Amino acid sequence: MATLFFSLPAGGHVSAPDPGTWLLDRIDTHEKALSSQIEQTQARIEELTGRLRELDQDLDHLRITRKTLLALAAEPDLAPPPPPVPTVPDHPAYRQILAILAATGQPARARDLCAALDLPCRARTSRTLAPSSNT
Repeated sequence: MATLFFSLPAGGHVSAPDPGTWLLDRIDTHEKALSSQIEQTQARIEELTGRLRELDQDLDHLRITRKTLLALAAEPDLAPPPPPVPTVPDHPAYRQILAILAATGQPARARDLCAALDLPCRARTSRTLAPSSNT
């Protein structure tokens, strides 16, 4: 068996560390560690709170879009506007032509219209004209 030798300080006894100082140092170390964790957790909470706000806003926008689309789908289809009424020239010859076509109720050749209106007719430019519904 080996024998251990210790040298004692001058006074003959060994001084142990002060238990109060040792405990206070441990408490300080633990407090600093907890403070660091709190700061990190608060930073993470702020980050997550911002992200939660963004997600909540995105969800609100989707809900508004859904509500708008459902409202539009529930509306009756609007009939397309009627086609514009063709403007009738305000010339007496035009009205005479319409009156002749309406009176016969059938297509007429340009030369027949020319004859009814007492106008000269050239054979090269004459065509068949259908009666118009605009009278």
